[in-house]
Amino acid sequence: MLDKFNAKIKGMKQIHDNINHLMLALVIGIVSLGVSFIGDMSKNIQSMAGTIQELSTKLGQINEVMKDHEFRIRQIEKR
Repeated sequence: MLDKFNAKIKGMKQIHDNINHLMLALVIGIVSLGVSFIGDMSKNIQSMAGTIQELSTKLGQINEVMKDHEFRIRQIEKR
C-alpha cells in the first residue's frame, strides 16, 4: 500500500516538475517575443523620427521660400 502511495507521489512530483519546465519555457518564449516586438517598435520609431526630421527640414525650406516671395511681393507693391 505504501509503495503504491509513494509511486503516486513520485508520479505527481514528475508531473509537477514537467509543468514547471513548460511554464518556464512559456515565460521565456513570451519574454523573447516581447523583446523582439520592442526591438521592431524601436526601429519603426527611429524610422519615423528620421522622416519627421526630413519633413521638418523641408518645411523650413518652404517657410524660407514663402518669406522670400512675400518680401518680393512687398517690393513689387511699393513700386
